[in-house]
Amino acid sequence: MLLRSHAARLYAVATSLVVVHLVDDAFLNPPLGTSFAANAATIAAPLAIAVALAIAFGRLRPGPQAWTAFVVGAVAFADGGLHVAHIRRAGEASADDVTGLVSGLAGAAMLVLSAAIVLRPKVQRSIARRWALRAGLLLGTVLTAFFVVMPLAVAVYLVHKQPVDVPSTKLAIPHEDVTLRTSDGLRLAAWYVHPRNGAVIVLVPGAGGDRAGGIESRALMLARHGYGVLLYDARGDGDSAGRPESFGWTWHRDTEAAVDFLRGRGVTRIGALGLSTGAEVVLETAGRDPRIHAVVAEGAQARSYTELRLLPVTASNELASAYVWEMLGAYRVLAHTAPPPSLATMVARIAPRPIFLISSGRSYERDMNRAYARRARGPVTLWEMPTAQHTGGLAAYPREYDRRVTSFFDRALLG
Repeated sequence: MLLRSHAARLYAVATSLVVVHLVDDAFLNPPLGTSFAANAATIAAPLAIAVALAIAFGRLRPGPQAWTAFVVGAVAFADGGLHVAHIRRAGEASADDVTGLVSGLAGAAMLVLSAAIVLRPKVQRSIARRWALRAGLLLGTVLTAFFVVMPLAVAVYLVHKQPVDVPSTKLAIPHEDVTLRTSDGLRLAAWYVHPRNGAVIVLVPGAGGDRAGGIESRALMLARHGYGVLLYDARGDGDSAGRPESFGWTWHRDTEAAVDFLRGRGVTRIGALGLSTGAEVVLETAGRDPRIHAVVAEGAQARSYTELRLLPVTASNELASAYVWEMLGAYRVLAHTAPPPSLATMVARIAPRPIFLISSGRSYERDMNRAYARRARGPVTLWEMPTAQHTGGLAAYPREYDRRVTSFFDRALLG
């Protein structure tokens, strides 16, 4: 029988190993450009919660003990798995990988502890009560996995996603390999296709973050019409420096670096096209930077809880908000950065420059784009594709997509 004191000691030891990794990740391997004070502020709450749970664990009843060990253990174990993937790809382990592996093993120990607590010998109860308890356990496990473990695990994945090498041959048209430099000191790998009509479109990928993740199809389309294109790997992805930041909260610096590069080459007619996370980034960056004269945003959704509150109040939207709220909170801690300004504000700042919003699906993405369109103070076009996949406009409607997008840029940039 697992004594409560033994369970408390095991949980405390495992938690201390997880805390070591959190501290290592925040202070010994921080994102470039973040300060000690900012990292301390973002990690203070999770550290306090971890310490409080470790102290209180021995006083909890078996049910809450098992639940706590399951949640913390599952997230730590998932994080350890991501470090295993990084070691396999890099061929060597960094100091952060070592503490991450140890944290993952601590998470595995917590999962075993949770199972041991659940399976401990119990007082005999009636058959009806035993089945009711089993049903409650099953329901509680499912709800915990969906509303607690999954949002936390997704946040962990998004800040540890491993980059992939992008060979220059992936873009099948003549181009120049160039390097962009961001305002916070990162170097980004990029491809530059020179324009034939004097205008260049900055292409921003989705959360995959690299030039070969689907955005290159738009480059081929635009280049056929004489446009120059500039594609780059987002920070921490592809062949770019930095740590991954897959929600795009800091990506406006990358897009601004692309605009800086183009202005340095003498290009003044500049547009931007983004997919998914990239769509949100081009809307934000255009609201910040008047040098971007036209924006196509395909698949923009929500990056913050403030933006989610723009959705109509429905059962499905409220359910999604509850899920995303926790994920965004965890992401903020792990990425050591705060959410960006609401796109409702940034879209309004783009006026009088034109915006072209493209959405797929029948509810969430469509509703978000309608909300953004209502807040635009300048010319805005909204194209809804209810049967297309997310960012699948070009694949679903190749001729119409080509015509609509290039005509939009023709009017805005070529006059």
